[in-house]
Amino acid sequence: MKIEYLLYLRKFIKMKKYLFLLATLIVVSSCKQEKELANSYEIIGKVNGIPNGVRVFIKSNEDKRSLRITDTAIIKNEQFIFKGTTESPLSRGIYINSVKSSIPIILENGKITINVDKNDISKSTVTGTKNNELLQDFVRTKKLLSAEKIKLTSKLRKIDSNKDKAIYDKTLAEYSQANDKIENHLFNFVENNPDSEVSLMALSFELNNTNINFEKFKKAFSLLDATSNRYPENKKIANTISNFIKQKEATANLEIGKIAPKFSSTDPDGKLIALDDIKGKVTIIDFWAAWCGPCRRENPNVVKVYEKYHDKGLEIIGVSLDGNRRQKEPKAAWLKAIEDDKLNWHHVSSLQYFNDPVAKLYSVNSIPRTFILDEDGRIVAKNLRGKALEDKIAQLLN
Repeated sequence: MKIEYLLYLRKFIKMKKYLFLLATLIVVSSCKQEKELANSYEIIGKVNGIPNGVRVFIKSNEDKRSLRITDTAIIKNEQFIFKGTTESPLSRGIYINSVKSSIPIILENGKITINVDKNDISKSTVTGTKNNELLQDFVRTKKLLSAEKIKLTSKLRKIDSNKDKAIYDKTLAEYSQANDKIENHLFNFVENNPDSEVSLMALSFELNNTNINFEKFKKAFSLLDATSNRYPENKKIANTISNFIKQKEATANLEIGKIAPKFSSTDPDGKLIALDDIKGKVTIIDFWAAWCGPCRRENPNVVKVYEKYHDKGLEIIGVSLDGNRRQKEPKAAWLKAIEDDKLNWHHVSSLQYFNDPVAKLYSVNSIPRTFILDEDGRIVAKNLRGKALEDKIAQLLN
């Protein structure tokens, strides 16, 4: 009995050593895997019902007009795998052949798991890294808020505002609140997650939103200084947003009712002319060029208006955007166009094409473009041509 016990004890000790060694190997292997994934990524996609051989793509979705494939995998046993490294988190999309739409992800180092719903790809889930889970939360909440807004929109259409005014007003108030929640969702997310690349990317995706609350947008971006400077890719996104803000601010100063930005530029003789020096009761700032067909076709009408109203206080300053690469002698072309079209008013140009400082100050990216100012230098109209231009000048001076 004693011998059997000793044999059992020896086996138990060996088993214990084995289990300890196994546990140690698992821990070491786990630590090694974590260390490796700290500098690389592994994306495991689980797809039910999609046959072997179907291709899956990671695409760069920074430019919606031209998606670029950055990696390709093939489905095998209802699974696809991507492996690689990235120096910084990147906004990407997962695209599967024969499946509509895509799955937005943040491509970053770590283990990322995607459970694909091929019937409704918007219901797919992405887990495994902090930024991806934040992105999922952001998108999920936005979908819920959007669904509520759609529901209330449908409800409003069915209500007769004359017969059921109280119900209509109540639903309209709920719709307005739902709309505010959608707008504030972005800004609240950024405020709560200023250290996440998702916040920076979310703001960048709103640059084409014409209804964005600009002041709130600027405030949200101001919270992301540290994130904006963390990686070169972040700096690139931040620079795009910064340029958007500058452009928006410049454009805001050019709205009707605003005082026109002051400027000085050189005339054909090299003499400096300031806007304040030549302003009349009404002043037209006319951006044009000798090479601009539509500008040249409009010039006879401008000449007609000038000759009719100059004695009553109309002044014009033409800002030429000559100086493009195709012009061998831009100044000569500019002067010839002035003479040929009989443009007997003030003219200035730096001959730098659209890089002209005055054009940049007035956010001019196409011509012809005009600004009409009153005697106080306030913008009262923009981009009028033909009869509309003459009618406006007549209204201001007759």
